[in-house]
Amino acid sequence: MRYFLLQSLARLPFWFWYLISDVLYFFIFKIIGYRKKVVMENLQIAFPDLSEKERQAIQKAFYHNFTDFIVETLKSFAITPDALRARVRFSANAQKRVAQLLAEGKSAIFLTTHHMNWEWISLHASLTTEMKVMPIYKKLNSPFFEKAIYTMRSKFGAEPVEMKQTYQKMLTPTQPSAFIMVADQTPARSQKKYWTNFMQRPTPFFIGTAILPIRANLEVFFARVRKTKRGHYEYDFEPVAAPPYKEMPDYSILDKYAERVETAVLAQPQTWLWSHRRWKHSEIGKDEAVSQAIQKK
Repeated sequence: MRYFLLQSLARLPFWFWYLISDVLYFFIFKIIGYRKKVVMENLQIAFPDLSEKERQAIQKAFYHNFTDFIVETLKSFAITPDALRARVRFSANAQKRVAQLLAEGKSAIFLTTHHMNWEWISLHASLTTEMKVMPIYKKLNSPFFEKAIYTMRSKFGAEPVEMKQTYQKMLTPTQPSAFIMVADQTPARSQKKYWTNFMQRPTPFFIGTAILPIRANLEVFFARVRKTKRGHYEYDFEPVAAPPYKEMPDYSILDKYAERVETAVLAQPQTWLWSHRRWKHSEIGKDEAVSQAIQKK
């Protein structure tokens, strides 16, 4: 019943949902002030040379994009193939890389970041390419939302893969597959991590991103998101690493990934997810980062 209601609401037109987004923006940004302090702290870390007025402009634009992302995700539950094709496109370069992988019968890993709208990458890929699209996700605690999100992400033929099953799926693809991973989450303090510079500060990343491609012997691309106008996006695929790999784990994968994420963020800072505490362990991890750098020499 709840899912039926969700789908029914999602059938409302885009113009209606963007009106809702404008209302949400006013409520979340102006009234509640949802994570405004966190957003501004992150912007101060990432853009120390900007003026306060310039950072406030990015903050304001971020919240507009954030509420757009919320309603676009809701709309995804009932979005039609034609509507998605009209709003999303792969660059000529991305299409060329996918065609080459298909011609060679190869699978690949596509690392993306929390650049809005990252959810539409797998939807559009499963609709427009012959590769088996496998977005990697972390299982949700709520059974209702777990089922709802899984159904939404798989609606055009994608096969969402729970994080714990990633390695097994990468080793046994039944056809050329695109494993799509959002790889910029912050590891917990107790988890193994790799430190690299990101936005002028030592930043931890999950080491699995430097291990999985080697074990599965897969090429790695960065899936760059670019918002062209409201509700419209272009995706490009940039090479990060490819077999044969010389060491295990190959941390250069994470170094290059961090560089590409930073370039994407600098190009469109207003569409990155500034509301999560990406550098919450940075001060604590300075000594660990220095120790790691010494070991690499």
